[in-house]
Amino acid sequence: MGKLFDGARHLLPVSERESLEKGLIKMKAKREGKIPALISAWPKFNDAFCDGLEWRTITVIGARPGIGKTLFSEQLVSDIIEKNSNQDFRVLKFQMEMVDEQVPLEDLV
Repeated sequence: MGKLFDGARHLLPVSERESLEKGLIKMKAKREGKIPALISAWPKFNDAFCDGLEWRTITVIGARPGIGKTLFSEQLVSDIIEKNSNQDFRVLKFQMEMVDEQVPLEDLV
């Protein structure tokens, strides 16, 4: 178990200013290509994520039933694989749906 957390650091408190500065530095590095990103076929989506999805991140897609989350995620994965063929990466996708009995209860909320 110890090997799993080698290199992990404790989170230290930072000021809002310091956090903002770090965020801006990271955004600039991403725009300059110093931090690898996975681009999609959608320019506005890429812009919203500062030129694509960052490596080693978890992206959660959530919405009400029947909105198109599955279709969107399948298209996103397909586009990312096609548009980033020059990069060596893997996509791990989990899909967690509600059981049939829960769907009508969600509509009541």
